[in-house]
Amino acid sequence: MPVLNRPAVAIEKVSTAEKGVIWALVHDPKAGVQAAASMDVEDLDGLPARQILEQARSLQEWPIDAVPEALLERLSKMEAGLVQEIGRQSHPPGEPLDCVRALKRLRFTRERADVQRQIDRLQEEGGANHEIEIVALWERKKILLQQIETLMGAETR
Repeated sequence: MPVLNRPAVAIEKVSTAEKGVIWALVHDPKAGVQAAASMDVEDLDGLPARQILEQARSLQEWPIDAVPEALLERLSKMEAGLVQEIGRQSHPPGEPLDCVRALKRLRFTRERADVQRQIDRLQEEGGANHEIEIVALWERKKILLQQIETLMGAETR
């Protein structure tokens, strides 16, 4: 059943990290499903391959051998074509779990930027009036920075 309201996703718009997880779903479904399952819904926000990765996350209980076909059946023609195109690559764009860490790092970086925008806005409105909110946002920003650093450390191991 094709979905008409989904835009076409050009392969050039899909990040290497997204491609790495998708490639694994085709060539190493066990690793691909494990990688997709380790992603949070928030990790997918704004990603060109979001719909593909969401469907992959839903296949955790499927028999591993059936994953590639089941994934393609659940996607629009355009999305299935993108998966097949990525799957035709002879080498993986990256290790699936490394790709997930990269996507999580991007998410935390986006969230950190959003928190900073909120801090800036509150300070412009008169920081003294929003001191409690600003302190809470600074704490959230510190946690995000720690998460980014942890992921970067894991990527270099």
